[in-house]
Amino acid sequence: MEQLSGVKAHTIRIWEQRYNLLKPSRTTTNIRTYSETDLRRLLNVATLCARGHRISQVVRLSEEECQTAALAFCNEVKPADSARLNALLGAALDLDEPRLHRQFDEAISEMGTEETMLRLGYPLLQRLGYRGRKAR
Repeated sequence: MEQLSGVKAHTIRIWEQRYNLLKPSRTTTNIRTYSETDLRRLLNVATLCARGHRISQVVRLSEEECQTAALAFCNEVKPADSARLNALLGAALDLDEPRLHRQFDEAISEMGTEETMLRLGYPLLQRLGYRGRKAR
């Protein structure tokens, strides 16, 4: 979860305890396991917190409100990111995984993981999701 969300494991555990943010299941050896829904929730919360919202306010939002607010940030593509986002979209649509990895690696080395996900990753996923709905 830490690697996928950019939120430190310690912070995730604090948010679980203090705000009841996630409810992971546990293995017989007491290791936390998270669902896809947990990951989505954490990514939305992390997006809002990274953009200046307080965790205490974000956790009061319903799932739908949290997702809508996070997606609103994803629509804010900076003009400087447009070319890179289009290149990522092209690689994804071409199913060119090595090219997609290279482009993400370059962006991460320049901007860091969290900023790359906020500025490129989420907008890319949103556009791919939108294209998928339109194709049906």
